[in-house]
Order: sequence, then structure tokens, then C-alpha cells
Amino acid sequence: MNEISFINALNEKDLADQLNQKLLETETRINNARERRRAAQTRANNKNETRRANNSKALNERDVVREEQQQLRLEMLQTRMTAVSERRAERMKEAEVSERSGGGVDEDEKYIRASDSNTSHY
Repeated sequence: MNEISFINALNEKDLADQLNQKLLETETRINNARERRRAAQTRANNKNETRRANNSKALNERDVVREEQQQLRLEMLQTRMTAVSERRAERMKEAEVSERSGGGVDEDEKYIRASDSNTSHY
């Protein structure tokens, strides 16, 4: 009977060793998979952060360009407004002078002056 007990004990020990070995291999595979997943996630996060930084930089550059264009349009508009105001003031002075002198300007001359002043800003 001792011999059977001894063989059973050896089998149990061998089986326990095999199970422990399989357990260690499984745990190693699980840990390796976790590490690979963490590394992949880190790479993805780094890639996303780089993409966000590039997008943010591009948006900032576009905002600067847009603001410069808006400033240029505003300056052009103000220049046009100033030119219109100056032409209007000149016409008002001409009208006052012609009223004071008593002599009116005939219609053809008014048309010519108006068309000259309208085309001068182009």
C-alpha cells in the first residue's frame, strides 16, 4: 500500500507542478498582453495629443490670418468711407459756391461732374 501511496503522491506532485507551470505561463501571457495593450494605448494617446496640438496650431494660424484679413477689409472700408466723405464735402462746397455766385450749372455739366467723381475711386 505504501508503494501505491508513494506513486499517487508523485503523480499529485507532478500534476501540481504541471498546474503551477501552466498557471505561471498563463500569468506571464496575461502580463505580456497587458503590457502590449498599455504600450498601444500610450502610442495612441501620444498620436492623439500630437494631432490635437497640430490641429490647435493650425486653428490658431487660421485665426490670425482671418483677423488680418478682417483688419485689412476694415481699413479698406474706412478708406472708402473717407473718400466718399471727401467727395461729398467737395460737392457741397461746389453747390454752395454755385448758389452764391447766382449762376447755376447746367444739367450736362452736373452729369459730367457726377460721373467723374463716381469713377475716381476705382
